[in-house]
Order: sequence, then C-alpha cells, then structure tokens
Amino acid sequence: MVSEVYNRLKAALPPGTPLFLGLRHLAEHATPPRLVLAPVADTYGPAGGGGLASVEAELELVIWGRDFDEVEGAIEELATAFDTAFGSAATLRAGSWASPEERAMELGVLYRLRFAVKGQVERVTSTATLEAIAQACGGTF
Repeated sequence: MVSEVYNRLKAALPPGTPLFLGLRHLAEHATPPRLVLAPVADTYGPAGGGGLASVEAELELVIWGRDFDEVEGAIEELATAFDTAFGSAATLRAGSWASPEERAMELGVLYRLRFAVKGQVERVTSTATLEAIAQACGGTF
C-alpha cells in the first residue's frame, strides 16, 4: 500500500516536485527543499467491500523547506493534493515542527505531517513474493 500511496500522491503534485520514499532520503541530500514520505503504522480491522480485512495506513510526510513560509505554503498545497489523490479515504492526523537539535534544522525548517489512508487487504492467488523471500533465504527452514 505504501508504494500505491506514494504513486498516487506523486501524480497529484506538480511535475518535478521532489517527493522521495523513505526517511533515508533526508540524510542523502544536504539541502532543502524536499518532501519525504515514510510509513509509520498500519491498523487492521474487519473486512469490508470484499477484502480480507480493512487497513488504515498511517504515514508521515516530512516537509523540509528553506523557511517557515515555504513549509506552511507546502502544507496547504499538500492538503489539496491529498484530497485530489485520495478523496475521503485520506485523513490528515497531526503535524509537528522539528526540534532545533535535529541536523536538518541547521539548513532549513522541518515539519512532520501525519496522515492516514484507508484501504483493503485483498485476497491474492499468487505466492510469488513469499516464494521469492524463501528463495532469497536459501529455501525453507
């Protein structure tokens, strides 16, 4: 689901918007601006709509900007992008400003925006992923 959220959000943003997947991308590049999407947690519930279970994926979008105005402008535009990409399936949860001790704050302003996206765990007929994992681990245990 994480890749799907990333792809749908990326498609809703203006072309060329620096959206990266995974927190390692904050450390890879030394200067803002950049947006980094990272999964936080999943909550599972009863099935609905034909799936095996419902899932609510919580993610964090790190907005690293040059100044407060840039970050606050990005927050408003990202809220619109969430609505475009997910409609009522996405909910903005919470946001927090990074502490001055974080290295990224030396170069700009960092804001962590948490949101959740609702989806379904679907029944599959293939076990290709698990078979690849077994093969990579040298077979069965």
